[in-house]
Amino acid sequence: MTSTTLDDIRSRLWNCLAAAARDDQHPFNAMQAATSGLDGAPNLRTIALRRVSEADNVVAFNTDLRSPKVGELTREPRIALVGTDAGRQVQIRLFGEARIVRDGPARIDAWNGSADHDLVQYRTLLAPGTPLGEPGDAWTACWVAP
Repeated sequence: MTSTTLDDIRSRLWNCLAAAARDDQHPFNAMQAATSGLDGAPNLRTIALRRVSEADNVVAFNTDLRSPKVGELTREPRIALVGTDAGRQVQIRLFGEARIVRDGPARIDAWNGSADHDLVQYRTLLAPGTPLGEPGDAWTACWVAP
């Protein structure tokens, strides 16, 4: 019989998160992020894991600086993330404090390290969450040429 320690489990979880940051198809790549809305109500959305560092105790994702979550996390930096691998029946829940990187080398590295198909979402004229009059407005009025 093999025994598993808490350190073994912790290491396996970090390995899963690191794999998810490298692979868009990994079940833990798309995680749910919970924040406190500006009105105090809970707010939930999906984020894509982009970088993980066990040594620094960091789990990173990118977002548009115009996104409502930036204002929410600026006001209240506490955040919760949850990822689910239904096939293995495993759920990872993370709690921590977010730090918004607005400029500097980390922001440039995040941009340069992103695939073109991921960057298109940041090239819109409209901020995330902007109400549209018609569904077609998203395609005809808000994209900036790459």
